[in-house]
Amino acid sequence: MKLALGLDPDKGSLDEIAKRIRALSKSKSPEGLLEKLKMLPQLAAIGKRLPQNHLRQRRPCKRSHPPRQLSLLDFPVLQCWPLDGGRFITLPCVITRDPRTGKRNMGM
Repeated sequence: MKLALGLDPDKGSLDEIAKRIRALSKSKSPEGLLEKLKMLPQLAAIGKRLPQNHLRQRRPCKRSHPPRQLSLLDFPVLQCWPLDGGRFITLPCVITRDPRTGKRNMGM
């Protein structure tokens, strides 16, 4: 988990990352120009942690294979209950905001 989050496996703790994530989730959207400028260092730190594109690297898993007919039914997709309308490939992410507190939440 530490490697995935960019931490040295022998140093640091996951609690540090948890504190940063908590601080980000509690932060409110900046309203004025001064507040936006104050957030620039924080946004720069987030930018360093964005996903990286490794498509240019040639790995065995990136080799091309001859095309064949595929069907969505070939994927291992769950149908959770017998009377469900079908198999679901993805779950939705719903982002809400509490009207009283303004606190944000993301769920499925």
